[in-house]
Amino acid sequence: MIDTTEQVNKVKFTDGFRPDVECIRLCLDPVLASHRPLIYYVFVWLANTFATIVFRVIGFTRYKGAPKVPGYKTKAAAFSNPRRAPDLAYWYRSPPRPENEVPLVFIHGIGIGLVQYVHLIIALASISRPLIVIEVPYVSSQLFQTDCMTPDETYLVIKRILKAHHHPKATFMGHSLGTMLCAAVCRASSATSPDSIVAGLVLVDPICFLTHYSIAHNFAYRIPATASQLVIDLFAAREIGTSWYIMRRFCWNQCVMFPIAWTRRNQKPMLYQGQLSPVLPEKTRVFLSRNDNLLDMTKVQEYLITQVGLTEGQETSELVVMEGLDHAQLLLRPDWLARIVEAARSS
Repeated sequence: MIDTTEQVNKVKFTDGFRPDVECIRLCLDPVLASHRPLIYYVFVWLANTFATIVFRVIGFTRYKGAPKVPGYKTKAAAFSNPRRAPDLAYWYRSPPRPENEVPLVFIHGIGIGLVQYVHLIIALASISRPLIVIEVPYVSSQLFQTDCMTPDETYLVIKRILKAHHHPKATFMGHSLGTMLCAAVCRASSATSPDSIVAGLVLVDPICFLTHYSIAHNFAYRIPATASQLVIDLFAAREIGTSWYIMRRFCWNQCVMFPIAWTRRNQKPMLYQGQLSPVLPEKTRVFLSRNDNLLDMTKVQEYLITQVGLTEGQETSELVVMEGLDHAQLLLRPDWLARIVEAARSS
């Protein structure tokens, strides 16, 4: 592995060994978590019950699992394992006569569940197109944890959901951890594939680009030094269910992608290019928070422009940098939320 790394990157590592330097072994180290009293989970449950009422009032229907499609066969055997994969709960809403029949699939990030996105989902419901909201329970601070789905299993279930509702394609929108699952869909269903289910892509605060640089340290191991880092530590990183998922099921090579922009879809494949390098759909929008404390968004911005081929701007461009914002801070900014909803409308 060292020889290959040196050959590909044209570098030479210095010989030697330093026993005082400890490595980060995300899936092997003890799970780092802090106690949450029972009342914390009661409040989270009450908050999400409120969100449930809101969603039903505005016309959503909740499904506890992906509907079974008669005669529909997936390539599940390709991702087979000895356990029975859990299913996905989701919310579905479709206007009687949608202007855009291509559905929007929204996948949330780490936190306290859908309640933290309730205002965003209400805004997305104003778009005249079907809307599917996926629940990710194992990163939602739930008292009773369910088993985790792999990214490939998530793709297969989402594909079955679309098939059950008679949608051949969808626009995928993810925030934070949700962008990782969107990346899994793109990897398994590249936009240039004849049977691709990806019509458009909206990624907000993505963690699916250059994931291997610092995400493990900044989320799981870092000692908070700022207010924003403390918020992530208290309400996300140290919650036992979330911490277990990150330190036992978060494998960066299953979460990252090194994509190709639609405008470069006909270029000669790069060395070692494979499933990790899907072609992004023509309608792709990426929103980066400049002061994101989980990833170096300046580095990600440079990578997306120079290596991927995305165009940067502030209105209709593929790449938008939200200056002055930290990770998830856009949820408190109506001006940026309106831009993201508009991107979801046009993608």
